[in-house]
Order: sequence, then structure tokens, then C-alpha cells
Amino acid sequence: AEAAVERLRSSMREQEAAEPHQAEVENAAMSVFERMRLRESTLRHEHDKMHEDKLRHVKLMSKEYGDVMQGIDQEAAKVRAKIEETRNRSAHFLKALFGAPHSPGDVGKFSPEWLLNRLKRSLLAKKDCERELEARRRECAELARRTNEQRLEVK
Repeated sequence: AEAAVERLRSSMREQEAAEPHQAEVENAAMSVFERMRLRESTLRHEHDKMHEDKLRHVKLMSKEYGDVMQGIDQEAAKVRAKIEETRNRSAHFLKALFGAPHSPGDVGKFSPEWLLNRLKRSLLAKKDCERELEARRRECAELARRTNEQRLEVK
């Protein structure tokens, strides 16, 4: 009987010794759990913030792309106007050239020389506008490519 009492006392001592240690283990586990939960929420917040930044950047690039496209449309309208002006001047020049003959002393506006020079200037301006339009189109294509790359990164 004394042996049984002694065993009971020793098991009670072991339980009393294990209780503070058990509380420390539980506190440590809760602390680790809280740290992991905090880290997870921090990472989620950072990811959401990065995603919002990317969306904002894509929106800005889309606006810039739209502005460039609008500029290209304006340049194209100018080129079309120059082409139409050149056609009108050419028709007027041909009428002046083959219509009523000019006297040798005929000078000034709509004389054959003036019309020919005007036609040459208009053709040069048209070529300049076409070069500028092509440069704008390349720039626009580059912006579109970068925007698409960023859209893929956001997804």
C-alpha cells in the first residue's frame, strides 16, 4: 500500500512540475501562431498594394497610349489636309498651265512658277508629315507592347 501511495505522490509531483512547462509551451505556440498570422496579413497587404500600384501604372500607360493615339489621329488629319491642298493646287496649276496662256511678264500669285514652287513645298511637307506619322505609329506600337506586358504581369 505504501508503494502505491508513493507512486501516486510521484505522479502528482510530475503533473505539478509539468503544468508550468505546459503553460509555457502553449504560450510559445500561441506566440508563433500570432507571428505567422501577422506576417501573413502583412504579406497579403503588401501584395494588394503592389497590385493596386500595377493597376494604377497600367491605367496611366493606357492614358498615355490614348494621348499618343489622339496625336497620331491629329497628325493624320493634317496629312490628309496637306494632301487635299496639294491636289487642289495641282489642279489649279494645271489649269493655269494649260488654260489661258500667261504673258511673259506674268508674276505673282498663281503664276506657273509660284504654283510649281508651292507644289514642291507641299510635297516636301507631305513627306515630313508622313515621316512624323510613321514615327508616332512606332511609338504607339511600343507603348501598346509595354502596356500588354504590364497587363500580363498584373494577371
